[in-house]
Amino acid sequence: MSHRRTITSIRWNYVNSVPAERVAQIHIAGHSKFEKYTLDTHDHPVLDPVWDLYARAIKRTGETATLGSNG
Repeated sequence: MSHRRTITSIRWNYVNSVPAERVAQIHIAGHSKFEKYTLDTHDHPVLDPVWDLYARAIKRTGETATLGSNG
């Protein structure tokens, strides 16, 4: 299994593990990659894989308040 596929699986597993009935709001933002971490800095566009996770979350939770910025 490739490294990229493993990261994607981890993200999907996380989204699937959050109890849908407990989600009150979703925060979505662009990010910056630093040497040791990634931070939602709101200064870059939201990437397609993030939009994919968001679509999955909405599918599980139904209509949910969303706070977002796209750089």
